[in-house]
Amino acid sequence: MYWDRDPPEEIRDNIRYHQELLGTRFTIFDRESASKWLYDHYGKEISEIFRKVRHPAEGADLLRLYVIMANGGWWLDADLRIRSLEAWKKLTTGSIKECHLFTTHNYVLHNDFFGAAPSNAIVSNAAMMALVNTFEHCGLYIAFKTGPGVLNRAVSRAIYNALQSHRPLCDLQIDDQHRFHETVEEYEVSYKHLGSSWHSA
Repeated sequence: MYWDRDPPEEIRDNIRYHQELLGTRFTIFDRESASKWLYDHYGKEISEIFRKVRHPAEGADLLRLYVIMANGGWWLDADLRIRSLEAWKKLTTGSIKECHLFTTHNYVLHNDFFGAAPSNAIVSNAAMMALVNTFEHCGLYIAFKTGPGVLNRAVSRAIYNALQSHRPLCDLQIDDQHRFHETVEEYEVSYKHLGSSWHSA
């Protein structure tokens, strides 16, 4: 989870909720700790790119891909809430896929909640595209530049490569919006109604 700085009380409540629910399995980053983590794991260049993003949402997009690429695990946005420990256990026990994604109602992949193993090819490809877009298409709409768009393209590329090479697709599970809502719920936050949205950045 990521919040750049000075989280409002409702976000602090959500952070506390997940700290109590998941314990040491839960990590929260702010801008400084995220920048240091990126420096430690990927070097000065990636850390500086992260610090220069034009909106915190873009920074969160980059961070989520690089954290999951290095460590594996699950990413959860700060305005989402895991419904219960039972819902979490249902998702994370049993047969675990190397990459687990969810679609929205209109079949765009969520990047606000997903999971993958370390060095997963789809997440790694999405991280590469996000970095390329940062240099080649710096003014691109954030959802396409670093957000869900790069995950969608990475999955499309994985399917295309599997078909072209006649090799099996990587261990991938894609569930729908109903399954997404069985595990997490949107956490009502007032900040979305105040100030400028990332959609206009």
